[in-house]
Amino acid sequence: GDLLCQSIVAKKKQTPTEFDWKRTVRFTILGSFLVAPTVHLWYGMLMSRIPGTSIAAVAKRLFCDQGLFAPLFTPTFVAALTVLEHLSSPLEQNNEENGVIKNDSNNHHNSDLYTHLTDRFKNDVPDAILVGWSIWIPSMAVMFALVPGKFQVLYSNCV
Repeated sequence: GDLLCQSIVAKKKQTPTEFDWKRTVRFTILGSFLVAPTVHLWYGMLMSRIPGTSIAAVAKRLFCDQGLFAPLFTPTFVAALTVLEHLSSPLEQNNEENGVIKNDSNNHHNSDLYTHLTDRFKNDVPDAILVGWSIWIPSMAVMFALVPGKFQVLYSNCV
């Protein structure tokens, strides 16, 4: 998914695609160890507590998912991503010392982790939630109404 995203961005900017493999590894780690297990448990709990495909059941699950879960999970995801970026900063610093310069807007190795986290919580998280709602509310409405529980994580990963 991340490689596809990088390809699309490069195509829109009309620049050659140079994949950021560290970024892809970070997103793979987050998807495998944070996102997939969390949403698997979350969707399972939602389906067991609010069963059915009626409009009322779908609306209740949608409210719980996007009104309660998303505003809590988005900062969690951003924090985990920021920590992984921070951990890779010494590697990028070594590359710069060896003459390899990377122009990465998320490269904050010169600032401390706390400052980077608070900046991202203030500047990135609110927009991520709002933009996310434009994508996730319709997508999750379809999922909660039509997709069987065992396929919901797969469906949401494809959105």
